[in-house]
Amino acid sequence: MSISVSRITIYPIKAFDGVSVPEIAITAGGALYRDREFAFVRPDGKYMNGKRHAEVHKIRATFDSTLLLAEFSVQGETRTFHLEEQTSDLEAWMSAVIGIPLTLQRNSEYGMPDDDIATGPTIVAENTYHEVATWFDNMTIDDMRGRFRANIEIQGDDLPAFWEDCLYDESPRHLPFRLGDVRVQGINPCRRCIVPTRNHLTGEELGMKFKQAFVERRKTTLPDFAESSHFQDTYYRLTVNTIIEPNQAGAMLRVGDPVLLE
Repeated sequence: MSISVSRITIYPIKAFDGVSVPEIAITAGGALYRDREFAFVRPDGKYMNGKRHAEVHKIRATFDSTLLLAEFSVQGETRTFHLEEQTSDLEAWMSAVIGIPLTLQRNSEYGMPDDDIATGPTIVAENTYHEVATWFDNMTIDDMRGRFRANIEIQGDDLPAFWEDCLYDESPRHLPFRLGDVRVQGINPCRRCIVPTRNHLTGEELGMKFKQAFVERRKTTLPDFAESSHFQDTYYRLTVNTIIEPNQAGAMLRVGDPVLLE
């Protein structure tokens, strides 16, 4: 079976919209270049993200080719800021929109993922998104992308939904595989938070109705090849967390790269 990378999405500012790119470099910390490089932080030191602030879903963000010039739109207002050169102005504007003081922090090496051990990209099969969308009324693959926010989608001839569940092993072992020239280690299926229960464009929440339906279907569709020990606490897991070793800094990951198990 021929399997390849079909989509690469990075999220320059944590909690905001992503950008699909044809190729991306690996950083010295094993992250995707510019992915979650910036994040707004609250006075208590916690991230301002969708888990804590549902109103962030209503803010649209687009980025130029450098991924440093960001245009934000909310409630009919559109503002553009350079993330390096207009940091103070952006902090003041976003603080007013969200309603609490915020500072913009940056980590160009590791990014700022929720799991500070798994700094590599999150991975999902495109058919997984298609399948999960059928579990809910009037949802599409783009709804799944907005809710689960994976970095890498993969596809192949007759590639089944949840194929990505073969990319991790029993903890603490890591499972090596390749995305083109990039060697990746699968760690575990990502435990999900409240964000997937919300409409990624409006913040409207399905809450436990979404989570319960997801858990029931995930349990009954879990592939035989999935390492079930990761689901003993909950079946509310989707996409695969990974690590990329720092010695691959500068390597390029591209749409069309083959996915190879080792």
